[in-house]
Amino acid sequence: PGLKGKIVCSAVRVPVPAGSLMILDVSLRRKTTLTELTDRLLALSHQYLYEVLNVLEHPIVSSDIIGNKYVANFDPFSSRQLDGHNFKLFFFFDNECSYSHNLLNLLKWINRARDECVPFRVRIIQAAKR
Repeated sequence: PGLKGKIVCSAVRVPVPAGSLMILDVSLRRKTTLTELTDRLLALSHQYLYEVLNVLEHPIVSSDIIGNKYVANFDPFSSRQLDGHNFKLFFFFDNECSYSHNLLNLLKWINRARDECVPFRVRIIQAAKR
């Protein structure tokens, strides 16, 4: 609800052997530049979003993204700054490959969480039986 009217997003899904493109319209409160925004996304891609976000280093076409595991590949070459607060950001992705890769990541996470939580749940159940 807090983002209502602040983010407009479009995605095009075409059933052909090519990558997909998402265009994200962003309106920021603080005035910034596309270069600053790109630098911030690059920093995030090396920190919190290292398995999710990639920042492209050169221009591509949609077929170049086939087999790419990232959820989003930010294209700073196609992205546009509309004014000091508004941007049109382009993200390429391979829907099938990134979905499969992230499903495997989810399964790994669930497995780790299960291994960490099961002994705790077992102790709680044993304590309740006493």
